[in-house]
Amino acid sequence: MTAPASREHGLDYLRVAAFAVLILYHSGMAFVSWGWHLKNPETSPALEAVMLFFNIIHQTITVAAVYFITPHGWNLWIKFALVAFATFAGSWVFYELVRRTALTRLLFGMKPSPVTASGAGASEPSPARSAAASPRQGTPAGL
Repeated sequence: MTAPASREHGLDYLRVAAFAVLILYHSGMAFVSWGWHLKNPETSPALEAVMLFFNIIHQTITVAAVYFITPHGWNLWIKFALVAFATFAGSWVFYELVRRTALTRLLFGMKPSPVTASGAGASEPSPARSAAASPRQGTPAGL
């Protein structure tokens, strides 16, 4: 009979970390605007951006990172950290590239940009409108 192989305790820690990430991910699904079993009336645009690209592109980036990193003889934790960083950085870069044009926003299911046609934000009053709204310039308020 052969001796049992030594256990890789690092893999146990990775499994625990993976389940922790899954719990956080599925908890965050309550705060996005698309369908999920449980919903919160308050949504988070920042969380929605992260969740959108974890749903769409992160798996492809993760598989590519694992393909290029695993052949090296590095420590398991170094490989894990590199794959995690590559996935995060790659997803962030992809998000920044997609959100810049209307066509890519449409293709990836993002809402149209909140910028108006003139390029100014909708909440900024124009100088002409501000002057017209206060007919008694130079007088104290309430007089």
